Amino acid sequence: MTEAIGGTAMAAVPGAGSPAQEATDIQINILRGLTSDRAAYYFLAITDAAAFRNALSGFAGDNEYLHNEAERPKLGTTDKSAINVAFTLEGLRLLDVDDNTLVSFPEPFRQGMAARASKLGDTGESAPENWDGRLGSRDIHVVVALNGHDAARFQDDCRKLEEDQNAKGYRVLHAESGGVLLAQDERGSQYRIEHFGFRDGVSQPYVYLGGQRPPPGGGKAQRDASWAPIAPGEFLLGHQDEDNAVQPAPANPSLRRNGTYMVFRKLRQDVAGFRNFLATQRPDLMQRDLLAAQMVGRWRNGTPLVRSPDGPVHTDRDAINDFRYEGEDSDGLRCPLGAHIRRLNPRDTAFRDDANRHRLIRRGIPYGTYLPEEAPDDGAERGLLFVAFNARIDLQFEFLQQQWVNRGEFVGQAGNRKDPIIGANAGTVHDQFIVPGSPAPVFNLPRFVSVRGGDYFYAPGIAALKELAREATSGGPSARFPSIPRQPNRGIAKSPTLFDMDRLREIGLGLLRQQCAPTIAIRQVPLIDSQGALPRAQSIAIVAKRRHVARVLSEDLVYQIAPYAQRIWKISGQRMMIGMASNDPERIKRLAILHAAVAKLGTQRV
Repeated sequence: MTEAIGGTAMAAVPGAGSPAQEATDIQINILRGLTSDRAAYYFLAITDAAAFRNALSGFAGDNEYLHNEAERPKLGTTDKSAINVAFTLEGLRLLDVDDNTLVSFPEPFRQGMAARASKLGDTGESAPENWDGRLGSRDIHVVVALNGHDAARFQDDCRKLEEDQNAKGYRVLHAESGGVLLAQDERGSQYRIEHFGFRDGVSQPYVYLGGQRPPPGGGKAQRDASWAPIAPGEFLLGHQDEDNAVQPAPANPSLRRNGTYMVFRKLRQDVAGFRNFLATQRPDLMQRDLLAAQMVGRWRNGTPLVRSPDGPVHTDRDAINDFRYEGEDSDGLRCPLGAHIRRLNPRDTAFRDDANRHRLIRRGIPYGTYLPEEAPDDGAERGLLFVAFNARIDLQFEFLQQQWVNRGEFVGQAGNRKDPIIGANAGTVHDQFIVPGSPAPVFNLPRFVSVRGGDYFYAPGIAALKELAREATSGGPSARFPSIPRQPNRGIAKSPTLFDMDRLREIGLGLLRQQCAPTIAIRQVPLIDSQGALPRAQSIAIVAKRRHVARVLSEDLVYQIAPYAQRIWKISGQRMMIGMASNDPERIKRLAILHAAVAKLGTQRV
């Protein structure tokens, strides 16, 4: 069954109903935020799987209670703490998820965040060896998130979770807690901020579940000035994404149904360092506020620079996010091209849809006390407990972190260095921020945000949670969610990283046959591994005639063109030789490696 609005559909999944019915199977606080006042994250080790199922049954029941339509009016005001549960790979293993299903999970989730630190820019003080407590440890199996409003009830719920740990088969290895920070506008209205003093939680992707259209700025920018919902498959497994594909992993549709990946990061903010840097660069207070706004892309009260480059104005909540880049500020003269919010959500830049494949649903909350303006550094820890939900860790969170935050080019916008707010800057002359209208960039940007820990978790749908909590059969523990063979997926060709080598070879041969292709030859080549082991024979397929390959690599005007590069980037998040300009240093380096490899293989030509 499929229901659509504005061209976006919720695809059928096993046992699925309408979008509104499907919402009751999604864990609370994922697609629709609760805007709670306080939150706590408990990182658990499962010590007794049978006993832990009892606790898990209660967590699943709380999720179901809060999703009941009769209870929806209470969301945001009820004193009942909302509960989210998510697992590491080892946590799912301990709950008897089938081994073949476990190995089908995507590589980033299986490896964990600490193992991928270098890809994320988590080096130096942000490296895993410097993380707090047990964060990032492979001993962690489960994270339980509590969100609430009533302080007394919230404290009771936290205390109960801690007291139950021995009786219910788990041990608390680490815990983090936070609470909202509030500021007040000129009309006396309160709004949420983060520690640098900027309005928080302004821009969130809107996913259609049956109901009204997206609020302004909450979806995809359309050419008719409207906003369309973002495909549910960008955030929920078992649904179509923006490429009309349904992700095939993990390899059991019941475990996939309405599941998502949770990214947790504890981010320390150097508030005093941020303020001192601004004061050094701009002694004048008004110019200092302008530079801060240019680095972020908004004034502190949330007013977008695109709409108000000269100063903050009072803007209604529904209008504060209603702006575009291509039609209003394509050259970055108001909001700099390298500004934080422009990097993480380029919107309609160049009228491309890249941003729609790289969105995140954010549910973080600050930790630590707020440092008053002009106050000296008190040495206290403060920052953000960052939480994000996405259907593909590699194409969404990791892509943003690796490509748009920590590289100098994004969506065709070149020469912008790293993100000025959350980038892995190091205070060198190369760490720059280009200010429109200024004769020179701002140099020596230090690192204002460092990573204190984190990991990747899988948050199943409520039906899957109940299955994980189910008592084992009388015959003893049995594998849950067995692997199911993949079915053909028309959208799968848009995501090559999902294939195994046999499937890739099958597709490649099919395409070559269709095109009456050039010859395919198989050569046995001796290979030596990285440890210097003895050579072993490896079959290498050499495809096409040499003159065809040479033509592809040499004719810039035909093959090294922007559309190829853009599409490759969108699909894989990587740069490939087809698409690189002839004078690109990376292309020159790769050609040298290729020529050296060809020379070693000998002079045989196909």
